[in-house]
Amino acid sequence: MSELKNKLADLESCLQLRTAQISDLQAKFVDDDEDGSNKKRFESMQSMLEAKCAMNYLFRVATDHQMSKVTQEADMKDLQSQYDELAQSLDASEAHLKELKENHREELTRMEREHEEKVLFLLGQMSKTEPQDSVTTEHQDETLKAKLKFQEEEIARLSHLHELLQEKTKECEELRKQMIHSPSTHLVSFFLVWVISMIIVSYIFILVHYFNFCAVLCCVL
Repeated sequence: MSELKNKLADLESCLQLRTAQISDLQAKFVDDDEDGSNKKRFESMQSMLEAKCAMNYLFRVATDHQMSKVTQEADMKDLQSQYDELAQSLDASEAHLKELKENHREELTRMEREHEEKVLFLLGQMSKTEPQDSVTTEHQDETLKAKLKFQEEEIARLSHLHELLQEKTKECEELRKQMIHSPSTHLVSFFLVWVISMIIVSYIFILVHYFNFCAVLCCVL
């Protein structure tokens, strides 16, 4: 849409320029007719050769002016035709855009109406089944509370195991620092192996409890 408007503006500028040029040419023709200097030039000529050269020159000038005028008029007609075509295209585009907006508005109205009908239908169904669903809802709430309690207990137990692992890891780190300054290389190697073994056993212990918890949780759910 903006591109069409820009083209229309350009065409209008071109039309104004061509019109000004044609008006300028017409004014020049009038000035040439009213100017008395040409008459004086012809009167000052002394021979037929000079008159013939002057006539040829005037003929060329008049021909050039006429050709320029015809060319500019043709260009102006072409620009006017393009302008009219773009104006029609712009009008058609605006009409199509208006139609699309109207269709979009109608579609939104239809969707809103369908949504309201579905909500009313669901509310009606809920009001019909509310007495029957009350007992089932209470049973589901009790079951859900039991599941949540079991999950909280297992999570607390795993959190405690995780804290123990962190404590053991901290102790192992302190022992490692002490062994670095120990004079006995064999003692250092022994304690390093022991530390690594403790860490591996602790991770295995936590993983076993974690998988047991996941298995029990799947059975409960």
